[in-house]
Amino acid sequence: MLVLADVTDLERQRRELARQNAQLDDFAAAVDHELRNAVSIVEGHTALARERTDDPDVVEPLETAERATDRMRGVVGDLTTLARYGQTLDDTVPCDVDEAVRRAWERTDTGDMALAVDAEGSVSADPDRLCELFAAVVEFARVTGGTTLRIELDGDELTLTTDGDTVSAERVEAAFDYSAAVPSAAAGMLLPNVRTLAGVHGWTVDIDAGYEDGVRLRIAGVERPA
Repeated sequence: MLVLADVTDLERQRRELARQNAQLDDFAAAVDHELRNAVSIVEGHTALARERTDDPDVVEPLETAERATDRMRGVVGDLTTLARYGQTLDDTVPCDVDEAVRRAWERTDTGDMALAVDAEGSVSADPDRLCELFAAVVEFARVTGGTTLRIELDGDELTLTTDGDTVSAERVEAAFDYSAAVPSAAAGMLLPNVRTLAGVHGWTVDIDAGYEDGVRLRIAGVERPA
């Protein structure tokens, strides 16, 4: 009887978790749809206004509005990622790290950056969340002026290194704070999302404060498939 009661409670908890996750998915989709529509309307009107005037006193604020809407589009994407993939993780599967990195690289604006991957083997992870994690790192490297992103897997640790802007020692923890923007406003929610996406797997993320040629992220506690 006790065993049956325990199993029933676990099944009830599993169903409630599935319901909550489905609700968060619906919320993320709705927010993404509504906010992107609003941003698109603003973009359309600023573009129309730009076509109708060459007055510098008007063009300058329009350019400011365009930069703001570009930034807002990025924030919407970051919030959607958080809502959709920051949920409790039910299960993991073996994921080839090199393949996940390449997948993230191909779907992200990489500019003129170069990619170096030394990560043979797999990790136990959710494929979509792992791809989102790497995509956030790629985007972080790009917006902070990186020319090269290097990703390495050694034992239970992933190392992700970029040669862009550095993070001062006193601001290392703030870099993972959703209320901050470290090392720049463009970086926004990228590193906080990296920590969240790692955290749902039970991994930890830290910045190597001793690395002075850019930013080196260390993701520890990574499980390898048996």
